[in-house]
Amino acid sequence: MEVAKLKNSQKYGTIRLNQRDKLEVNIPRQSRGL
Repeated sequence: MEVAKLKNSQKYGTIRLNQRDKLEVNIPRQSRGL
């Protein structure tokens, strides 16, 4: 069970990082458009 929790936490961690990277990448693009 502990291993499953670690895997799940890693998945959520990568998802959060991916979402944050997308937001950080999209913000400069929008500012450039303005």
